[in-house]
Amino acid sequence: RQFSGWNDRDPNGIRFAVVPDGLLRPFEDILRVILAEEVEDPTCGALFYYNPKLASPKWDFEKLEKTATIGNHVFFKYK
Repeated sequence: RQFSGWNDRDPNGIRFAVVPDGLLRPFEDILRVILAEEVEDPTCGALFYYNPKLASPKWDFEKLEKTATIGNHVFFKYK
């Protein structure tokens, strides 16, 4: 449930249902830089993360490799 705004029954989901024209335009350059991999990825390629103080995911950790800890979040990618 990492991306709670997209989860069923999350009250924040309604905010993401419609994005007004131009609202995301300021982020287009940032997205281009990220997609071009012109910035360092502090998660080292992680696809998953969680906060162990708040969650206990039922993931198959044998298939995952810890890549980083940032604040209270731990990041993982497939081995």
